[in-house]
Amino acid sequence: MKIYLFVVYFSFFSLAFSQRGITGDKTFSSRFPEDKFNEISNASLEIVNEVDHDIIVVIRDQRKKYIRHVYIRNREKYRFDKLPITRSSYTRYIWG
Repeated sequence: MKIYLFVVYFSFFSLAFSQRGITGDKTFSSRFPEDKFNEISNASLEIVNEVDHDIIVVIRDQRKKYIRHVYIRNREKYRFDKLPITRSSYTRYIWG
């Protein structure tokens, strides 16, 4: 009986907390094109999430073409490395 309760308890809490991603996840990789990297440049961009919500950051170039995206938890930061050298802009999406 104790083992049964342990399995139910463990299963419930593992499912309850598994819905939230971790910083660095590619949450929508199936909906976006392939990520673009520049192996030659050392261009980077660090994003600090200072709000109380998790966010998804999408980086686009000046022609609004996709470069990369990432999931960032609240109060955490993420660094994009090997970015193509361009006039990049980023868009922030709030994720509940």
